[in-house]
Amino acid sequence: MQTVIREDLVRKVPNTRFQDIVDYHSTVEDAARTAARAGVRTLVLTHYVPPTAADGSDEWRALAAKHFAGEIVLGDDLTAVEL
Repeated sequence: MQTVIREDLVRKVPNTRFQDIVDYHSTVEDAARTAARAGVRTLVLTHYVPPTAADGSDEWRALAAKHFAGEIVLGDDLTAVEL
């Protein structure tokens, strides 16, 4: 599981303090590249910043799929994953 941000969306918010999170949070792409290097089969994205829109989950999944070929799950709070 990986907490992720959408840097492209965060950069659109005209608030320097908010944009600082880019320096210490993983982007969707970062998480996907890490999962690919680690050889995992499933990447679970969680705690999205900004929150996903009701119809926006495909965009998040597509960003990750550019760097990760396995299953991509968008987990809500309390999502459980069995290993």
